[in-house]
Amino acid sequence: MRTVASLTLLLAVAIGTAAAADGAYARVAGYKYGQSRKDLTEIEAEIRQSPADQYPVIEKKLLEALKSPEVTIEAKRFLLRMLSIVGSKECVPAVAPMLADEPVAHEARMVLEPMADPSAAAALREALGKTKGKVQTGLASSLGVRRDEQAVAALA
Repeated sequence: MRTVASLTLLLAVAIGTAAAADGAYARVAGYKYGQSRKDLTEIEAEIRQSPADQYPVIEKKLLEALKSPEVTIEAKRFLLRMLSIVGSKECVPAVAPMLADEPVAHEARMVLEPMADPSAAAALREALGKTKGKVQTGLASSLGVRRDEQAVAALA
């Protein structure tokens, strides 16, 4: 009987955490440094507590928040860091334009650099020709880490 009660309690906590996190996704777009990190902490907790088969659901919520017209630079950085954990090839179209956006380019690279899908490498290569300076150097570094043979000509 204790086992059933314990499992019921764990399930209730998990459902409560997920429900709280859903509201956090709606509010996180307006996050600025110095504000409460409560919503960020709820999202991080959901990711830590979720099995990998739940990552696509979380990824979708992160991408929706990232597309918000009110999304701040600080919120983009946070959302991209979370996508570096749960992201898949589904996030490449949303992340790719940010590779050339200097304030978030590093975080965008960190989403795509370890991703095995060819679309991630293609996005990194495409951004290489659209950037300069530190952003371009970072892209070259990411392509090198990936050992992307298709990028050799562009890097030479």
